[in-house]
Amino acid sequence: MRYKGGFTLIETLVVLAVAAILLSVAIPSMRPFVQEQRARTTAQTFMSDLVFARGEAARGNTRVTVTAVGGNWANGWTIVRAGMAEPLRSTGPVGGALVMCATDAALATQLTYRADGRLVRTGGTLLDAILVGWHDDPSTASDNRVREIRINLAGRPEVIEANGRSLVDAAGNPC
Repeated sequence: MRYKGGFTLIETLVVLAVAAILLSVAIPSMRPFVQEQRARTTAQTFMSDLVFARGEAARGNTRVTVTAVGGNWANGWTIVRAGMAEPLRSTGPVGGALVMCATDAALATQLTYRADGRLVRTGGTLLDAILVGWHDDPSTASDNRVREIRINLAGRPEVIEANGRSLVDAAGNPC
């Protein structure tokens, strides 16, 4: 029996079966690409929020604090000017199986910019960073799809692709 398009039911089923097989192969291979884009977007969003906080501190001649929601950067963060209760900006959870952690306890839950736009450092080194990434097996720390957000002495953040970097927190535990 032929339909208007000239295809038989068997031909249509064969085309659908081939399409299903191709999709079953293609979709799992897209997962790393999608996760990579999520990590890149999250790192850029976090960096732009740090630039915003730094600018607000310098513009308002006051301290501005970026705080991890619930003590975990992956839960989101808020930006608050000193002496103000209302946040200047809030960002929700990162989602998508992404993790965020600090490589030093000084950056673990809060970052504060001084009135001159520099970061208040309570310890650590310039190589300390907030890491954004993911891994398929949370029991291991090894991963090669990690972004680092580092903040230099002047308080300017930058995103670095840290290929081969492990997703470990300040204590060396997997994030």
